[in-house]
Amino acid sequence: MVKIQPLIRLLLRIIIGGLFIYAGASKALNPEAFAIDIESYHLLPSWMVYTLALYLPFLELVCGGLLIFDKFSLPALTILTALMVAFTIAIASAWIRGLDISCGCFGKSRMETNYPWLISRDLLILGSVIFLLIKESQTKACSSS
Repeated sequence: MVKIQPLIRLLLRIIIGGLFIYAGASKALNPEAFAIDIESYHLLPSWMVYTLALYLPFLELVCGGLLIFDKFSLPALTILTALMVAFTIAIASAWIRGLDISCGCFGKSRMETNYPWLISRDLLILGSVIFLLIKESQTKACSSS
């Protein structure tokens, strides 16, 4: 008999890991466009915008890969949790301030900004990442005792 919970964890790891690999790769291919997207939030100084545009995509790629291959999953999930919280806050902040921006989530894609959809999507991803983080923490705790 197949246990459902390990299967769900495996599928979520593959989906979330793949999502971050795709997001990171799409931004890494065009860091200039990603820097423009980050700058449109009006939250960071210029030097930080360009640094983030260069390094954040590779952090997403690495964390996504670690998650898929189940290596260092706990640190990867911790980083992804922090990223998703930051992304969700940034998008909510832009919405509150009435900015019409491209979120920059998956590279440069200019379409009408649908803040309720973006925040709902980010909260769903965040919930999935937190679920995996809790399960991974429980697994590590059980295996070390």
